[in-house]
Formats: sequence, structure tokens, C-alpha cells
Amino acid sequence: MTEESGALRRRSMFLYLKGIYLMPKLYLWAVLAAVMLSSLTFARADELSSAKRIDPEDLKQIMLVKDVKTGMKGYGKTVFQGTKIETFNVEVLGILKKANMGTDLILVKMSGGPMTGRGANIIRGMSGSPIYIGGKLVGAFAYGQAFMKEPIGMVTPIEYMLEAWDSALPQTPSSFSPYGTAMLEKPIPLDGKTFSRVRIEPGDPESASAEDGTLVLHPLSMPLAVSGMSPHIAAKLSRNLKPLGITPVSGSGPARDKSNLNIKLEPGSAVAVSLVTGDIDMTGTGTVTYRRGNRILAFGHPMIDGGTVEGVTGMGPLDAPISTAYVFGVSPNVYVSSKDAGPVNVVGRLLHDRPWGISGEVGGEANMIPVTVHVSDKSSGRYRDFNVRVVNHPLLAPSLIVGSAAQAIYNMRGTPSDATAAVKVQVTANEVGTITRENIWFDAMNIESAAVKDLQQILSMLQFNKFHPAGIKRVEVWADIIPNHGTARIERIFIPEAKYRPGSRIDVGVVIRPFGQEPVTRRLMVGLPSNMPGGKYSLQVRAGTAQGAFQDGSAAARLQAMLGMAQPAPAAENLRQLLDRYLERDKNSDLVARIVLPGTVPNVAGEKFSGIPPTIAEAMRSLKSTEPGMDRDEIKTLVSTEWVLSGSQTLAITVEPLDLTEKKTVKAAPAQPRQEKQGGQSGSAADPKAPGGKMSI
Repeated sequence: MTEESGALRRRSMFLYLKGIYLMPKLYLWAVLAAVMLSSLTFARADELSSAKRIDPEDLKQIMLVKDVKTGMKGYGKTVFQGTKIETFNVEVLGILKKANMGTDLILVKMSGGPMTGRGANIIRGMSGSPIYIGGKLVGAFAYGQAFMKEPIGMVTPIEYMLEAWDSALPQTPSSFSPYGTAMLEKPIPLDGKTFSRVRIEPGDPESASAEDGTLVLHPLSMPLAVSGMSPHIAAKLSRNLKPLGITPVSGSGPARDKSNLNIKLEPGSAVAVSLVTGDIDMTGTGTVTYRRGNRILAFGHPMIDGGTVEGVTGMGPLDAPISTAYVFGVSPNVYVSSKDAGPVNVVGRLLHDRPWGISGEVGGEANMIPVTVHVSDKSSGRYRDFNVRVVNHPLLAPSLIVGSAAQAIYNMRGTPSDATAAVKVQVTANEVGTITRENIWFDAMNIESAAVKDLQQILSMLQFNKFHPAGIKRVEVWADIIPNHGTARIERIFIPEAKYRPGSRIDVGVVIRPFGQEPVTRRLMVGLPSNMPGGKYSLQVRAGTAQGAFQDGSAAARLQAMLGMAQPAPAAENLRQLLDRYLERDKNSDLVARIVLPGTVPNVAGEKFSGIPPTIAEAMRSLKSTEPGMDRDEIKTLVSTEWVLSGSQTLAITVEPLDLTEKKTVKAAPAQPRQEKQGGQSGSAADPKAPGGKMSI
């Protein structure tokens, strides 16, 4: 391992005030590079700081970090209330060399406004507040610490933020100190202690630890406020998004009554970036740092951090709407104070989420994913169409769409009780067209959690597969909620004979007990192939819900599981086949009979060839090539029911050898049953109460 790669691994996460390291770092770096629409690139510190890379027009407006000295005083701009831009005082305490991904940071002390007037100190939502010295823009306030008794934080120099406008972004990372530790030019007193070092550290500020004399600071996250979502669904969404450093909090929502205000995006004004709009709103609010023409820079740190994924700070290209914002007020807190703000009017689009800030354009329109959920509650006769638009990014869209769909169902059926849902999912994506899946689900407490599982799986396969992400164009869901306990379990199975000839059919009786009702009998006809080898076989009858997990062991699947998404299946040669494999899977209401055969069948380009003559199958096996593969062969038949089924039962059958098929079938003696581990029942059997039944279990 080279010294540079070792440093890269030691440089852990660069987070907001959140994040827990959950997974090994090495492969996750590669996974993120594969699944993001465009991989994140880092600029060398020496290249970024060079005035030659800065547009002359911008150079006139800014002060380079090399010219900033300890003791210099200036001012900052931000909105504390409404839309009025106010100023606050700033004093430079020191310069931290190569503390932020190989670039410098400026340590400052601030005063004025509610920071000192109301004891709010560091305030979330101030991220991006422009800092000026001598009338020149120095950078954006971006970093702070919890439980601070004084408003001390760090500023991202504007010269690094300007790289978000560079059309030729450097591709290689710079060298940097582990965990971003840097020496101060002069020790500073704070809270009765003296600090000579400053370190940027990921994770929860409450658990931050450092040696004596080291001040630990964290990227100051803007509140990602959510409105229109219930607490328990927001909590699930938060768990899924936590690996990316995203923690939604309850917010006031859009300030629709302020839409008549003429708010201009300028340095110091509040700016909102939305990940979800419509019947649910999920928006982060920060501050505009710099504007030239229709282009803006803001925040001073990424909006969405790489979370627990090493080395990734910012999501790279991120197409989301940006809006003017209204600040309802500042909430002082001993832990970390925050602004309560909401979006007002959409005025443009976000373009890049970069390590040193975000860039966007005024006047553009974001390409969002429209999501519509049609929900009907059969108990009340209510019906509603629920509409949202979701940011189109492969790491964000699946969780946000699933959470929005779950909320739509919860809005109609929010009381914990028995409920069955008949759900139709329709997802339109690039290259593969429209994917449709219908199923029924049951849950005794939260039907919304069960009802979105097919949607979750389809979105996962589109965005997290071993082939390539397929851009989602539209999502539509229909959910009919029925207030009943629509389940049934398989109690036992019976057959009229114990021995069968190749080419014959097995009449399988299945005793099913619906919840709270008397048992009913359903029948399945299982046809045996005419060339089926003689021997003993297991006949299994199971519920469609009993099939195995749809997953693989790829790194992409592990990242996907980390994000709370279901995992994709193997044995496919392309994305279309992967989707087809899923759509072919049994539904929860299916009653499935299955016999696993002893041989294998060729699998060519993901397609399994069952029932071909043995001589042809043997010839295909002998090919000196990695193709074809071989899969286990099986006989399978199913019928649909009106319940969500559970359970599995098994019987042993005998298939006579081909050379004995003309002999009279010999009836076997009754056999004692044996119980399977999960309650399944085995043994040769027939039901004496059934027509033609000859043996009892």
C-alpha cells in the first residue's frame, strides 16, 4: 500500500453532526464510485489555492487565504429572522493549514445577533454565511461544535468553493493529516482551557474525544426539515439515510403564505435545497455565500456528506430545486442552536454538491422524479391521490420514494390494526421501460411498511445492481386497504397414491385454514415429465411468502443493504433479466407445489432450459466454455388464492423407473409421519376422507 493510499484510508469520514461507521471502508469507496451518477473528484490544495485558477472577475471580489492573518477583524452576513440580511462581527483566531482535505480553514470568533444576544452561539442554518474582511469576501462560515459557550467556528475559504464552477475539476486527492488535525499559529483560551490544535472529526459531537489542547469541530449541518411525514416513518427513513449522513428532523414546511414576498438570492440570504417536494417536503436551509450572474455558491460544506462511506464528501452532481427561504426564527439550544426556516418560491436548481460547498443556478429547473400514490380505504370509502417529486439521485431516490409511498398509505390507515393491502406498483425507467408488479400484503400493526416492499425491491434493482443504474422516470402505486386479517396457513397436504409413473399427474389436496375460520381444501395438479428418472422425491407445498431471499453478495448489494434497501438476485445476464426474475417470483397469495429433480439443466445467458432431452443437455454440459451454466431442475405449479399464505408441508413420493412403467402400481403400506423443523409434515400419505384416498397419515 502506498503512503498516499494509506493516508486516504486513514482519512475517515467528513460529516455533519451525525454518522456512525457501520461497514468496512475499502470496498465502499469502490461501490460509491460505481453507483453514483458521477464520481466525486477532489482538487489538489496547491492547484485550488492558485490565483491562476480563479476568474479575474471573482479575484477582484475576494481575499485569498494566504492574505488572511490572525487578529484581522471583519463581518458576516446571514438571516436570523424573516428575510432581512443582518451583519455580525468576526475576528480571525488562526489559520489551519491542510485541515480540510488538504485545504486550509480559518478559525474565527463571532459576535452579534442572537449568537451573543440570546446565547445561541453556533447556529445551524448559518452554513454559507459570507465572511468579509476589508470589504473582500474571505469565505463561508461552515464548522462549529456542540455545547460551545462562545460562537467559535471555522470558515471555508471562498477560493476553494469556487472550484464548483470549474469545468475542469482536478481528479486526484491531495495529501492531508489524519482526521484533519492542524496546529494553531497561536494558542487560544476558550471555556477556561487553552487550545493549540484544532481537529475536524466525524461522528456525533457528544461522543467526540480529543487529547488535551485539541479543539474538535464538526461540519455545521443545516437542518434537513421534513413536513408531511409521520414521526415513525421519518424515523425509518432516517435509519436508512444515516449512512449518508442525513438525519431528517421535524420542520415547519414550506412558507406558502410568504410566496408574495420579493426575495432575492444574494450573499447572506437564506437559500433552501429540497430533496422532496409536494405532499411531503424535505428541505435543507443554509446561506448564500457568493453570486455572480445566475450562478451561486452556498453552505461552505457539502449538503449531503458521504456519511459512513470513506472519503466521500458531497454527492457530486445533484439535481435538486433551490428556493428562496423564510426564517421563522432561531431556537437557542445548549447542544446546538438552529434556524427554523422553510422554502418559499423555487427559483433555480442545484448543480453540484462539493466538498467545499454547493453550486447552483438561478432560473434552471430540476429534473425530479414524479411519484403518485392512489390509496383507497375500503372500510371508510375514502380515496386520495398523493403526489410528490423526489430528487433524481441513485443513492437518495429509492429511500425517499419508498418513504413517501409508505406515508401516503399511512395517511389513510394510520391506526394500528389488522389490514390487508392489494398493491399494484408501476415503475418507469430508462432502457427497461415500465415494470409492473401486483401483490397482496398483510400486517397487524403497520400495513404501510409491508405494502411498499415490492416497490422497494424494484427500485433497489434499478439503482443497485451489478450491471448499471437505470434512471427512474416515474413511479405510480395503487393500494386498496381492506380492514381484515386476510391470512391463511397451510395445515396439511394429501395425495391419492404413493407411487407414480413418469408423465402422470399428481392430484394434490391442500388443507388451508383462513384466520378465524374453518379449514378449506384447495387442489393442485402437478404434472411429471415423461422422461423423469425413477426414484424417491419430496413433494413440497408452500406459501408464496416462503421463497428464499432475493439477494447476492456483491459490494453494491452490501451498500444497498446498508441503506435499508432489499438486495438484488443473482443468475441474470443483464438488468432486464434481473427484473424479469423478480417479476416471475411467487406472490404472497400463491399456493405453490414443487418437486426438485436430481439433475441440472443448462442456463444460457441467464435463461434456464428445462425439459430438454437428456442427450442435448449432456452435450451442452460438455462444451469447453464458461457457457452454459447449470441450474438445478424442478417441477413447479401454483394457484392463486385470496389470502396472504404462510406455512409449508412436504410428502415423500416414488416415481417408478421407466422400465417398470407398464407394471401395475403397488400400493405402499401406511408410513408414520415425521415433523419438519418448521412444522412441515413428511411421509407417504393420502387422505382417506378425500375421493380416491387410499392411505392415511
